[in-house]
Amino acid sequence: MMMLAINHDAKGITYWIYPSTNETNDGSATLGKALQVSPAIDFLFGTETIKGLDVTGETLIDASAWVLGSQILVGIINGQYGDSGDSVTIDLPQSVTSISRSVYGDSTGWAVDGSKLTKSRLKGLEVDILLLNVGLG
Repeated sequence: MMMLAINHDAKGITYWIYPSTNETNDGSATLGKALQVSPAIDFLFGTETIKGLDVTGETLIDASAWVLGSQILVGIINGQYGDSGDSVTIDLPQSVTSISRSVYGDSTGWAVDGSKLTKSRLKGLEVDILLLNVGLG
């Protein structure tokens, strides 16, 4: 829910759930820490959100992007409780050459091809924030 708010222009988050679990608390703390430092904060406060990127392969995937300089930050959320059964493809706002790194989550399995970002399966409730390098041309 925290990343879904960020994907839709939230500039601040408060987290509360009772009763909670250590796993939930740890995950929320890790995401919060990743969002309050560079590079994430530079994108979130330095440019406009491109909401509702086209996604094919699964229906409950939410993806947004932020373009700043020669990089794109992409926030991806699997809204399904179970693992996705199909390949997921996200249409990016620009062509990219590579995945620079994972800001949050795991970049393993993600691949770029021009203006497409793909992964064969997403875990249930998976959240990934990826930093991508923009292509020249």
